[in-house]
Amino acid sequence: MMQSTDKKKSIIIVGSGGHACVVADVLFSMGVAVLGFTDVKEKLGHKVLGNLSVVGTDEILEDYNSDEVDVVIGVGYLPNNDLRHKLYNDIKKKHLHIRSIIHPSAVIGQEVNVGEGVQIFAGSILQAKVQLGDNVIINTGVNIDHHSKIGNHSHIAPGAVICGDVEIGNNSFIGAGVCIIQGISIGDNVVVGAGVTVRNNIQSGNVYVGESSV
Repeated sequence: MMQSTDKKKSIIIVGSGGHACVVADVLFSMGVAVLGFTDVKEKLGHKVLGNLSVVGTDEILEDYNSDEVDVVIGVGYLPNNDLRHKLYNDIKKKHLHIRSIIHPSAVIGQEVNVGEGVQIFAGSILQAKVQLGDNVIINTGVNIDHHSKIGNHSHIAPGAVICGDVEIGNNSFIGAGVCIIQGISIGDNVVVGAGVTVRNNIQSGNVYVGESSV
């Protein structure tokens, strides 16, 4: 079941870098109002995209409740950087809802299950019965085939192809242009380097860049 969203509530985007710009663009495409971005004090008033600017630090989230706004995390996920995961936990402690966003050009099959705070960018295709955990990024032009599962806080980078019945654990990073053949299992905290083809299972904690893993 797709996660329901309330388009009547405005959005605050946490972060104001490149990923935040793409997030804002998706929200514009969805017809959702954006109040602005949060970042460090030094960036207050900085124009980020169009007429939207940094309106405060993360502390301004304390001024809102879940009936007024939803939050979208505008910070991406890279290996060995748990900031996005930390932000997710911090926002949940404030009892605010983290909105899932789906670009209108994405193709979403039947019985796709999307967790909280998921981001699906332009041109992505998710076939029937795909399951996405919480806080997952499905970046631009990703293809995920039937019955595949992506764990919490994982990032599938642009152009990756994930064939059917693939399972990817939590906090894993699948690089740009990766191809994972059908039925593969990838554990938690795995990094797969850009452009490689994964033909064998990868155990948790490994870095895979082609013919060898370290």
